[in-house]
Amino acid sequence: MPPPGCRILVINRGGGSRRVSNHGSMLTGIMDQHPECELAVHSGKEPLKSQLELFRKATTIVAPHGAGLSNIYISRPGTGVLEFLVMNGVSIPHVWHRLCTLSVAFLNGP
Repeated sequence: MPPPGCRILVINRGGGSRRVSNHGSMLTGIMDQHPECELAVHSGKEPLKSQLELFRKATTIVAPHGAGLSNIYISRPGTGVLEFLVMNGVSIPHVWHRLCTLSVAFLNGP
């Protein structure tokens, strides 16, 4: 159950090889499952200050693997992160280690 005042940040990669082809359906599913949460979408085209505010205010971040997660280091300790890989056989243990040192809850799903 998400905490009161939860803010879910979803990263939209737009085009490219790691884009989420069913991004709209994913957003609908998140909103249906967590109607009590505020939902924000990060496109990477926002001004830097706005991007940092999105990451800082998020209680949960959902994103495909990639550079779109670069601002995660501004997130608050305890922020949940669900990163999913759209490529087979990719491992990112160095990122897991860095996030653990920041007390960020990191989930890596299929």
